[in-house]
Amino acid sequence: MHTNQSGFTLLEVTCAIVILTVGLMGVAAMQAKSIQGNAFSASYHQSAIIAHKWMEWIMDFVNRGDQENIMCSGKLNRANYCSVMSLDISDVDDQATEIEIPSTTAELLQFLNDNGFTNAEGTNLTAEQIPAVPGAGYRMVWRILANRPVQDTTTVEIQTTCSNAFSVNRSTRLRFIVSSAM
Repeated sequence: MHTNQSGFTLLEVTCAIVILTVGLMGVAAMQAKSIQGNAFSASYHQSAIIAHKWMEWIMDFVNRGDQENIMCSGKLNRANYCSVMSLDISDVDDQATEIEIPSTTAELLQFLNDNGFTNAEGTNLTAEQIPAVPGAGYRMVWRILANRPVQDTTTVEIQTTCSNAFSVNRSTRLRFIVSSAM
């Protein structure tokens, strides 16, 4: 006696589960990569924000109206411009001086104060008067080239680099020119 039974065999169910599992594993891997990409994108965006804030700070520092004029580069210039220009210690005319910026606030303040960067009162800068330091996972480098592209201008490049958990680095570079005549 043979009855007509409908349904799936154990082999068909097993194959369907395997196919479904492989598909879900692909979706899970894609989701993990998406989350990872979004996190790295946020870090890269933060890196660009840090570079931009420092660029604005340097430009405001150089153009501050309350500064005195001093002799540097053979002529009378604004003191803050001279502080930025004097960071270029390269003996080669077309080679910028590369400065690795400290990643802690205390070390960064020490660096700025040691190089003649002062507040409007002429005293040492405080943490509240500078942008945030890059912090862990970020690296910031300044490249200073005095009297380039023309006399009495200084080219400043700020490069911030962020790295992710897989040691992939992404850099943001902002290049701008400050002048003693601005």
